[in-house]
Order: sequence, then C-alpha cells, then structure tokens
Amino acid sequence: MYCIISLPRTASTFTWHQIHASMVFVKPEYHGQSSLSAFNPRYLTPKEIEEKYQRIMSRTPLPLIKIISNHDFSMVERILETPYKTIFIKPKNLRKQVLKVLVAKKTDSFSDRNLRDDFVGKVAITEQDILERFSYYKKHMAFENQCDYSFYGEDVLAEPQHVTNALNLPFVKSKYKYTPQKYSDVEMLENIEHFNKLYDELAMETFGELP
Repeated sequence: MYCIISLPRTASTFTWHQIHASMVFVKPEYHGQSSLSAFNPRYLTPKEIEEKYQRIMSRTPLPLIKIISNHDFSMVERILETPYKTIFIKPKNLRKQVLKVLVAKKTDSFSDRNLRDDFVGKVAITEQDILERFSYYKKHMAFENQCDYSFYGEDVLAEPQHVTNALNLPFVKSKYKYTPQKYSDVEMLENIEHFNKLYDELAMETFGELP
C-alpha cells in the first residue's frame, strides 16, 4: 500500500484523493478504508497518534495514508521501515511554497472556509519564519532518495495521471477539487518586496542558491 510524504501545501491531499479514486475503481470495497491525515498533531495528541499508528500497521491490507513530514520526521522514518510504498511530494517552487505555508499559518486559513478578509495586506513575514521553513525543507528533502516514487506537487496538480501511471493504476479523475483562496498569498502580505529580499538573502546563506 501507499503512503504520501509531503510538506504542507504541496498537493498531498489532491494526490491522496486521486490515488484513492483509482484504487476504489479497481476494488470498490476499498471505499472508506483509507486515512487521509493519519498523524496530524493539530487534531491528535502524541498518545492518540501512536495508537493510530499501531492500528494502521495492524490492518490488512494497509490503508492509503499521507504524512506531512514536518509534523513529525520520526514518523516518516518509521514508515520507511514498513512495507509501505512511499510517494514523495516536493515543491517545484520553494519560494511560493514557503509563502503559501506562512500565510496559511498566520491567518489560520488552511481551510477554504476562512476567506482571510481581515488579513489582506497585513501579514508580516519574519526572518525566523523563513528559516524555519528552510529547515523543514532540508529535512524533508533528505528523505527523497529513500522513497519509491517522487513527484513535484505542481506537476501532480497539472497532470495527475502521471502518478497513477507510475503506480500502474487506472486514471480515474477524482471528485476532489482544489479551491483557491479568495485572495492570493501575495495580496495577504504587508510588504512583498520585504519578503522577497529576506527570502533571497536567507536562501543564499542556507543553500548557496535560490531554490
């Protein structure tokens, strides 16, 4: 069975739904047998996460799951030692991914239900905010060569059949729809020039280039 490993806001939910739709087409009884966000500390305590891990690993077949790596890198390491086939999702444009995550965190608008009206033009990004995301990115990318498949999140959104083809699954278009926020991430910023300047300086210091 498959586990999707990704950073936040890199099309992992879309990928999960696409794979799930294809698997259900092959085996209709598989409907409802997967776990989308199995180990999310936003909703579960460490004890609940561990109990859920044990329940998942005891199931036959294993359910389709996804892990946001920076929630718990140790959980990614554990999954890599299991029979799971791992699907690694990475951002093609790190600048956009960093901005997307930070705006979502600062406005608490991961959900499309929050239209972010009260935050337009007010979100300030700090040096520490960006460095934290860079740290997560570096740790996340260290797992790429250990995974069975690797895709850019942007490519999955544009050509989802590439994922199902790689997994030898039929392409069945998922009913899940990605809905953009009411305002773009750039529109939320207090100062886009300040963000870009910080990003460029810190990226050169951290990576020696502009990823």
